[in-house]
Amino acid sequence: MVDPASRAVLTSEAAPRPRPVEDLAAAARALREEEARREELFQRSLDAHRNNREILSRKFDELLKRAKDDDPTKPPPKPLGLE
Repeated sequence: MVDPASRAVLTSEAAPRPRPVEDLAAAARALREEEARREELFQRSLDAHRNNREILSRKFDELLKRAKDDDPTKPPPKPLGLE
């Protein structure tokens, strides 16, 4: 309980503890499912990391192609479309 005037805590109660596992088979099954989920997330992350180098290489090649096609004597466009 908190005193509204002084905003001091007068009394407190500890949060109830979660119940221990009642069914070991269900707990073991939940752990296996969680392990499978973590493994799947890891594999996704690993695949994304492996493909990252290829994707960055493609992006670089595309930007390099655009830079080569761009006319260096042409002035850059005016900001906000002002002429």
